[in-house]
Amino acid sequence: MFVTHAPSNLHAECVLFVVALAASCAVDERPLSGPGDGGVASGGSAGTMTSTITGTANAGSGGAAGTGAAAADASPDANSSAEAGDAATPIAHLRVAHLVPDAPAADICFRPHDMPSAPFSIGPMLKAKGGSAGLAYGQVSSYFELPAGTYDVRTVAPNAADCASSIGLADALNLPSLVGGSYTTYAAMGLVQGSATTKIYSDERSVSSGKTKLRFIYASPGGAPVDVGTGMGESFIPLLTNVAFGSFGAGPTALDANGYAELPPLSGATFASRPTGTTMDRLIVTGVTAPSGAVLSSFEIGVFGSTTTPLKLLACADLETPQGAYSSCTVLP
Repeated sequence: MFVTHAPSNLHAECVLFVVALAASCAVDERPLSGPGDGGVASGGSAGTMTSTITGTANAGSGGAAGTGAAAADASPDANSSAEAGDAATPIAHLRVAHLVPDAPAADICFRPHDMPSAPFSIGPMLKAKGGSAGLAYGQVSSYFELPAGTYDVRTVAPNAADCASSIGLADALNLPSLVGGSYTTYAAMGLVQGSATTKIYSDERSVSSGKTKLRFIYASPGGAPVDVGTGMGESFIPLLTNVAFGSFGAGPTALDANGYAELPPLSGATFASRPTGTTMDRLIVTGVTAPSGAVLSSFEIGVFGSTTTPLKLLACADLETPQGAYSSCTVLP
């Protein structure tokens, strides 16, 4: 299930963790360590991107393919850099993934947590990077650069002039501390009409020579835990078992503390997910090719059985150059 995108134009219109921020903010309270067919936003003009891996995905039937080549990540955040102040202050990198199928579009702003009376003055973040339509369901922002520390978060309307007015949700005041040099994904998942929540994941930026580093996170709301493996049907071989909502599960494949598996490069592989203990494949991705040197984060998103927000694979090539305000990700099929 580890694929990333075809040449695509990712629209800046986005759906942020707009509801999850005001809902139960289920985050890891530890300081974050250093490096170590419907409903999904599409269209627009964020540029054509080449990808580190290829693949075709399907949920039942249908599919989409992706091709391309990798590039290094280097995109300073003009807005947050302007707010950084002392050049000697260590910088943390934070991105946002919107995985809530029924949430509206939004942008985000930050304020140092130790300044509760101060205005939210860092942001709107996506607008500063050219993402005037905000962050939509199925999109992941590029990394924002913030001085190491703890922050409060406010959701504002897409293309808002400033951070003065939220879109009607309570500000999030309980984020964990960001450590200098760290890369972090703040993911909103679940449903507005359900149990929307947020999760924090520590991202990695290195991989052993000749290897590919892969991570799978189960972000489809309302489903039972799943097994993820190679092949499909009777040829299915589990790599991860009993992966619960919001988590990356456990072996038999060895995972590091942040949920990554380091594997040989992939060529023409098939990956599938299925409810734990069953033989029914929920989502199948075929023809997966992942070269050495890639670091890939994949999320199973959507709602099983839904015709408006069906199961999809959101796959991000984490070391690729971002597309303006957005990480280099693709939704398949």
